[in-house]
Amino acid sequence: MSNDIYCYYVYAYLRQQDSKTAKAGTPYYIGKGKNGRAYAKHRHIPIPKKKTKIVFLETNLSNIGALALERRYIDWYGRKDLGTGILHNRTSGGEGSTNFCHSLESIAKIRTSKMGKNNPNYGKKLSLEIRKKMSSSRKGKRRSPETIAKISTNKLGKKHTEEAKAKMSISHLGKQPWNKGKKLKNKSKICKHCKRQFSTKTSRPKQRFCSSSCFATEREKNRKMKDIYLSSSSFFPIYSS
Repeated sequence: MSNDIYCYYVYAYLRQQDSKTAKAGTPYYIGKGKNGRAYAKHRHIPIPKKKTKIVFLETNLSNIGALALERRYIDWYGRKDLGTGILHNRTSGGEGSTNFCHSLESIAKIRTSKMGKNNPNYGKKLSLEIRKKMSSSRKGKRRSPETIAKISTNKLGKKHTEEAKAKMSISHLGKQPWNKGKKLKNKSKICKHCKRQFSTKTSRPKQRFCSSSCFATEREKNRKMKDIYLSSSSFFPIYSS
């Protein structure tokens, strides 16, 4: 067996001075890694300025062994967010960043930092060249029937709140309609349901049915097909043990 397998370690960051949580010299973070992970930047945990405050608790471990020991050390010292100890770890260890979730306070801070002028795209307009690239990258791409069914199911029964309606109404005040002053022309189409030819205004590019009865019949047909699709076992993946 190669020695490269036993390249993991468990490390700890020690407090440089006394705090309300614990005394100097006690660990405030337990981690697992390999190579230079202990000295690399962490997402939410500050790295000690003095390298002497970075202690390697266990070395020459396999990945599974390092995960198990990380979990044991975190359980021994306890987590501050759970009120069980002195560590700033957000998870119980043994899984890396899996199951990590921001606190409500962190979510509020992130939201505030991205609002208004703090947003990197605030006041910026995309150039015509970039918009053409974005448009061409999306052309020809279609959602799978499974994705369409999921989106449709999630939106069933949902309605805009009165507050949202008021905001949408205010946002359109004073804006000129896109078709104001334009002469509408008739366009010939084929009904999706009865296959008959009919004419429609160019202001209705998405109209696919010649009448409301054809639309209602086709909608009922699609609804029945969706019910059959959702009730089939193929929609929900079955995992064998």
